Amino acid sequence: MKYYRFSLDDNIWVFRDLACGGYRSIFDHPYLSFLKEIHEEFHSKIQLNIYYETDGFCLPQMPDRYKGEWEKNADWLRLSFHARADDPPFPYQEAGYQELLNDCAAVEKEIRRFAGPAVLSPFTTIHYCKVTPDGCRGLKDCGVKGLVGLFQPQDGEPVDYSLSKETEAYLQTYPICYDEGYGMFFVRNDLVINAHPMSELAKALEGKENEAFLEVMIHEQYFYPDYIYYQPDFRDKVRFVIQWITEKGYLPVFLEEILK
Repeated sequence: MKYYRFSLDDNIWVFRDLACGGYRSIFDHPYLSFLKEIHEEFHSKIQLNIYYETDGFCLPQMPDRYKGEWEKNADWLRLSFHARADDPPFPYQEAGYQELLNDCAAVEKEIRRFAGPAVLSPFTTIHYCKVTPDGCRGLKDCGVKGLVGLFQPQDGEPVDYSLSKETEAYLQTYPICYDEGYGMFFVRNDLVINAHPMSELAKALEGKENEAFLEVMIHEQYFYPDYIYYQPDFRDKVRFVIQWITEKGYLPVFLEEILK
């Protein structure tokens, strides 16, 4: 069997809107409505990696009136910690154990409150993927079982999650590994959808049809017309990629379903 997971990073604006917009259902919001369309069309399982705060809003302001709806859809829609906020870049590159533990615990506490524990995933992607070993230990002690990264070597840059060069090289060939020292799984991201124009997505997917597992993702903010880097073909890009993956025989999955 071949599996894929579809995740979205940098999520916070949708929660701000739900808190302030008087929506009757979470799926009245156009962003979540679109993701539900993708689920219904392709049976996708979708994960949102979320921030604690953005300008003028933080997760404790998110109401729990939608909790039953989140729980009802936990079979295909899940949430996890991503970072405290969008800025600064590389927020955890020098952060220690306690900072990661505290930030992760703060987000997870709110997810449990407004969405329920069934919605919380123990796998995530940390903002910019640069985390100290102590920071990774803080995440593990918060219940995180695995981390997704790019694992693409750049001159002078530390390896994602401070892993060894040998592990980085392994993840360039194999999609998943378990690191005994960290006691965690590490998963390679195969495609950042918003990093490619629509015309180049087919080329970006070339050669990936025979992988055992694919991880593809996009960032929330590119969905919104008032974002400076708005991508008006956001929906078309996601639908193209998920359709390609589905036609190649991949089945949707959450990492917690296959990595124990």
